[in-house]
Amino acid sequence: MAEKENKTKGINLAIQETRQNMVAIMNSSGLPPACLMLILGELTSVVSALNEQCVKSESEEFYNEKETKPEKREG
Repeated sequence: MAEKENKTKGINLAIQETRQNMVAIMNSSGLPPACLMLILGELTSVVSALNEQCVKSESEEFYNEKETKPEKREG
């Protein structure tokens, strides 16, 4: 059982489950499509800003690490 706790889901499974969960929540909300569109639009903006921050952070980390590592010399 401990072995399963250490496993992480693959990206494809995580995406599929997230989609299914979001659809289930939207279906059970009872809200009309127009309201769901407003909510999804707001969430898209928030996730887009978060993604931009993550890319910036990853980029800075990657390029800073690259600059601080000594180059390997052949020979």
